[in-house]
Amino acid sequence: MTTCTARYERDAEGNWLAELAEEPRVHTWARSLATTRAKIREAAELWFDIDELVVIDEYPTWVTSPLDLALPAREEAERVLEAAATATLEAVRELTDNGLSRRDVADLLGISFQRVQQLVDQAQRAAPA
Repeated sequence: MTTCTARYERDAEGNWLAELAEEPRVHTWARSLATTRAKIREAAELWFDIDELVVIDEYPTWVTSPLDLALPAREEAERVLEAAATATLEAVRELTDNGLSRRDVADLLGISFQRVQQLVDQAQRAAPA
């Protein structure tokens, strides 16, 4: 498997330009980053005449700096949301098992009665028979 690096930048008109660090004669451009990324991969595969190619994308600092902050924050938010969903499901299960009505559980958790119903159904499906 061959690995190469695609370097990206923008021109004055806002188009994305890409070239291979290992072979500057392999380059392309497009209006969108996704299209440019696809085109440089295709060009690299044709140039090196191989099907299994790993292209490492290298973006300008003005692109990577905000991503270095945003992406870890988004990953942490996803972990927190998953933990909240698990805790909510467990709370619904425990509160309804202790005799609270689904409407009371919804009121206590600040979610809709319908969502409590969905979580009860989910818990019942997940419970061993």
